[in-house]
Amino acid sequence: MNKESQEDKERSWVYGVVRQLKVGESATVIGGGKERSLTVTTEPERIKRQPDCHNVISVEFEGYGTEYTLEVPESGSNARLLYPSSDTLGDRIKDIELNDVETHIVAEQTVEDLGIPHR
Repeated sequence: MNKESQEDKERSWVYGVVRQLKVGESATVIGGGKERSLTVTTEPERIKRQPDCHNVISVEFEGYGTEYTLEVPESGSNARLLYPSSDTLGDRIKDIELNDVETHIVAEQTVEDLGIPHR
């Protein structure tokens, strides 16, 4: 039986949410021992990497006087939040939550249809 690891579930959740972000929305990005409330500044973009690397969804944020890039691999490794003041490979992201977003009922599609996995 193939069980999905906790890290795979976290990455899948973040990937599903990030794909749907819109410019101007606010989200709390959780990882690296911090919670950051950031504002989306670019639409999510799929970036094709070299054949030996994973493709990613990339979206840019701003907050706390700096710019951030969140990269979420389609498979394999963890989501990472990159920012100029860090000299590391970025903070591993465990979760993302939309701020101040109203919940609506979508009658024609399910959450899975939209690409957001169950937690």
